[in-house]
Amino acid sequence: VSTIDDYWNWLENSFVENIRAQQWYNGEAPRNLSGYINDKTNRFIGWATMRQLRIKSQLCLANNEIILTCQYEYSLSNEDKHSYQPGWLNETKETYSSSVSQSFQYKSSKDLDTYTYVGDYGVYEGGGYVYEFRGRLVDLQSNLSTLHQLGWIDDKTRAVIIQLTLYNPNVQLFTSVTFLAEFLSSSGVYPTARFEPFNFYEVGIIVCAWTSVGIYIWRYHQCERIGQLFKETNGYVYINLQFASYVNDILTILLGFSCFFGTIKSIKLLRFNQRLCLFIETLRYARTELISFSMMFSIIFIAFLSLFYLIFSGKISSCSSLLDTARMLFEITLMKFDAHELIEASAFLGPFCFSLFIILVIFICMSMFVSIINDSFRLARENVDPHNQQIFSFMLKKFQRWTGTLIEFN
Repeated sequence: VSTIDDYWNWLENSFVENIRAQQWYNGEAPRNLSGYINDKTNRFIGWATMRQLRIKSQLCLANNEIILTCQYEYSLSNEDKHSYQPGWLNETKETYSSSVSQSFQYKSSKDLDTYTYVGDYGVYEGGGYVYEFRGRLVDLQSNLSTLHQLGWIDDKTRAVIIQLTLYNPNVQLFTSVTFLAEFLSSSGVYPTARFEPFNFYEVGIIVCAWTSVGIYIWRYHQCERIGQLFKETNGYVYINLQFASYVNDILTILLGFSCFFGTIKSIKLLRFNQRLCLFIETLRYARTELISFSMMFSIIFIAFLSLFYLIFSGKISSCSSLLDTARMLFEITLMKFDAHELIEASAFLGPFCFSLFIILVIFICMSMFVSIINDSFRLARENVDPHNQQIFSFMLKKFQRWTGTLIEFN
């Protein structure tokens, strides 16, 4: 892409067709893929937007005579912020669709919730003239053709920024995509693309880490305030540390979540290890069966929870509340229990309910769980990718060579 015509050709024949799911390779229609792009893996979050930034039309003076219209580079001082009718006209009698008409109306960064973007040849404000890729593919193609005919991109255009956000449900990955085309006054189009993937773990790390910094500064000021108060009173006045304790608790919680998300993130670095791949693949194969098993187990567990609570709530302290009863049943599941309390509470119902729980939950349900994991592990071991182990071995060898711990035999 080096000219305006090349850019329009890319927009109308390549970009717009790939932001909607097309037919499969065998000609079948893409069913249940509304909102997906043509790779049929990534889904739009909202819709794509195309934002243009323009310069004002200015006349040139040479020997005190106006000779032509000057073409300057983009800057904040000469950015055009006026609204126009389609075709960059002040008035028009033609009627166009609302999306086409709106693309000639200037919107501020506050209206668009956009921010300054730094390109290779300029720094571009968050406002501009925006076209939204909303609707059917046929409508999008028709609107782009209309914008092309109306000269939406012309010699006063200095930047066109296409922004979209994608979500891949397979790996729970968000991706921010930005296509920037910079139109220089000396002619020529310079396109760049930026892809910024991130997932829930990275968002959690960023949010918790930066919030922890703020809370740490807040706690520091609280400590300074308490220290100053202690210095002024020599410790003879009561100082309430309740608020400082709350701040410290918040900081501890945030640090805990930061460590949690960081640890989960580190697992991705080990995803090429064969044993870890087996573990992940086993869970993937067992996913459907585990969901069904969890629903069945929950029903059985709630039934026993109600049984033990209603019968023994007034006789055993471990069943005094639903939460305590659930904790006791989990301890029995882990084979950590005291059967004497149940026998003392009821000579018949205690052993009977206990035996019934052991048979149904421990023997039957746990055996089903182990069988599901065992079958899934067998399938995962048969279909594991051997290349992952090679990649992990390569990474390990590189690390050993870097640290000087690799011993090579000739």
